[in-house]
Amino acid sequence: MDGRQVEVPDYWLAKQNCFEVAREDVTYAIRFYGHVEKYWKDGKEMSRWRGGEVLQAMAYDNPVPGYGTYNCINLRLWKALPSKEVDFDAFNQGSYLDSALPKQRADELNSFLYPNDNHEEGKELRLRQQYLFCSASIQDILRSFKKKHGNNWDMLPEKVQIQLNDTHPAISVPELMRLLIDAEGLNVDYAWKLTKATFNYTNHTVMPEALDKWRIELIGKLLPRHVEIVGMMNHMFLQEVIAKWGDGPWVCDMSMFGPAEGGECIRMGNISVIGAHHVNGVAYMHTEIVKRDTFTNLYKWSVQTGEPGKFVNCTNGVTPRRWIHCANPGLSKLITKKLGNDAWLKDLTLIRGICKFKDEPEFQKEWTAVKDEAKLHMAKWVKKHCNLDIDTSFLIDVQVKRIHEYKRQLMNPSTRSTGTWRSRTCPRVSGPRFRSASPALVARRRPVTTGRRASSSSSTTSRRSSTTTRM
Repeated sequence: MDGRQVEVPDYWLAKQNCFEVAREDVTYAIRFYGHVEKYWKDGKEMSRWRGGEVLQAMAYDNPVPGYGTYNCINLRLWKALPSKEVDFDAFNQGSYLDSALPKQRADELNSFLYPNDNHEEGKELRLRQQYLFCSASIQDILRSFKKKHGNNWDMLPEKVQIQLNDTHPAISVPELMRLLIDAEGLNVDYAWKLTKATFNYTNHTVMPEALDKWRIELIGKLLPRHVEIVGMMNHMFLQEVIAKWGDGPWVCDMSMFGPAEGGECIRMGNISVIGAHHVNGVAYMHTEIVKRDTFTNLYKWSVQTGEPGKFVNCTNGVTPRRWIHCANPGLSKLITKKLGNDAWLKDLTLIRGICKFKDEPEFQKEWTAVKDEAKLHMAKWVKKHCNLDIDTSFLIDVQVKRIHEYKRQLMNPSTRSTGTWRSRTCPRVSGPRFRSASPALVARRRPVTTGRRASSSSSTTSRRSSTTTRM
């Protein structure tokens, strides 16, 4: 709006989804704030988290069918609910607004996805969201495991693997520890061993400032038991480090605690690496930077302690079923016709067979026609929704994603804008010619002899939180 990025609400919960099943029979208690009590049981000191605020997480199930299969997997999402809809004590005293506070507190977690965290209220709301979704998922995983395998905890890593998608769900590591120790009665060492064998961590950014860090003052107020557990995990890990490498600056670098503006913090990135048995980047270069720069000492530690395969690379992929077969059915039909079947939709390596047709004039003509038809379709959409005319003889580069302040997305439109400026002010400069750049859409003239197709990237956000388990 007026050349600036503006965010507007998306009332996703008001949109009905006929495939989403509300599971009122699957709910879990989620505690915030409160205090930790110590007590003795069978000669062993135990901890009990008491008091504070308790909400309920209710499950919503979404079937996810596979391609060419006869079964579905289940995507389980969560909704926050109050333990009681109305505070009748406050209501009877005439405090009508306060009587609805429990429901308002729960709705806060459902209504705002990824709130701004440049103020204390936003930070606290984001941490509450992360913990509710993670705790509900971990409790659900353990319930399902115990239903099938009882208390045979040795089987937990074999039957359950949990993937941390960046550091946002990293609170799951101390949460699993809490449930194994406080709820199931396992000793600390055994719980730590099981936890490390159950989690895996995918790193999405090499910039340390983008890795979640929570001030101890905040997390200690909101999740007091978890601060104790992170302290236990950190002590066990650093004792091993000091025993092998001695004391030194590397100890501070590898610690789960660290300095931060306004006081000491808990480093969720370090927790994710230390608490997982596999760590991966999403591209080869990314993974190498993670090992060399982002988690240097933790990578060296994994190599020297007999886990050289802990840091691995898993390059991000694009499913041909969604981004070719569904998004561009004309191109999918052409490929299938030339290859003789659609087996390439399940095994993308088979698409190499198309190369033998690349020099055939008839195939080139069909390929260009499919691309031109797709661009005509897009031009109509852009005209309708953006009132912008596109010359379909141009190569179209589309970026569909909200602009993040700390990401490199701006490099794309900046490059296009720079090319536009150069083509106008320095007409003799060699290189592609550009038209006027738009924040939403930039077009570049396509040489007639090439057949590059338009590229796009998109991002979606889930309605609630989700988890995937292998049982």
